[in-house]
Amino acid sequence: MKKELNELEMDQVSGGVASQDKYYTVKEGDSLSAIASRYNTSVVKLILLNPQIKNPHLIYPGDVIRLSL
Repeated sequence: MKKELNELEMDQVSGGVASQDKYYTVKEGDSLSAIASRYNTSVVKLILLNPQIKNPHLIYPGDVIRLSL
């Protein structure tokens, strides 16, 4: 279940094991490189975690991006 917040942690229970996935909601003016820098990760990792992003140069306000597993 995803919470609709700008920066959120999603608690999921999978196979009886709880995990925390971190998500970010894109704001106007954001880029993948800026988001990666802000969260100490790489653009490549963000792309791999987000197969829904077809063109990494085109992200839109309101898009929800997974930051980590």
